[in-house]
Amino acid sequence: MRELEALDAKFLATEKAHQEARDALHQAIISNLMSRTLTPTQVSTSTHYDRVHVGRIARAGGVPPLRKRTVRPLQDES
Repeated sequence: MRELEALDAKFLATEKAHQEARDALHQAIISNLMSRTLTPTQVSTSTHYDRVHVGRIARAGGVPPLRKRTVRPLQDES
């Protein structure tokens, strides 16, 4: 029983460390993209995330797109 409790505590500790490391990585990605230091492709090359996931992180972090949308909706939004 104590072995299970010890292993569970170890798991929870490493899970917390993993979450903190992931949050720090996401913040660094957002910071680099906000300052335009790196492009999303460069970020994906430097991390284990692919280009699409870097885009998701950027959108979630509020990084504005590099250019405005060029496609208008087919229907009026009135």
